[in-house]
Amino acid sequence: MIAHLGGEPVGQVSGTATDAGVVELISMWVAPHARGVGVGDALIGSVVSWAQSCAASRVELDVKASNDPARRLYTRNRFAIVAKGGADDEVRMVRPLDGAAAG
Repeated sequence: MIAHLGGEPVGQVSGTATDAGVVELISMWVAPHARGVGVGDALIGSVVSWAQSCAASRVELDVKASNDPARRLYTRNRFAIVAKGGADDEVRMVRPLDGAAAG
């Protein structure tokens, strides 16, 4: 998905579904001048809505442990840290869908 403000592209996000009923949120980016105005929330919301339409049980992502602004954004959108991520400097965050438990 591409996010626009005033006709200008200011952010993007992708998602991919796994065979296990999980959607992975990947490749999210918001232009620095568009941060703090809801673009990130809207992008996350688009992936969550798509995941729900796919009957996924949860949405997962990896984020750099040191990226406090991104971690706050994901936490605000009901993601929780559940484990170390795929790379040494990442954490895995999960948002359960439809009352499913995190993990």
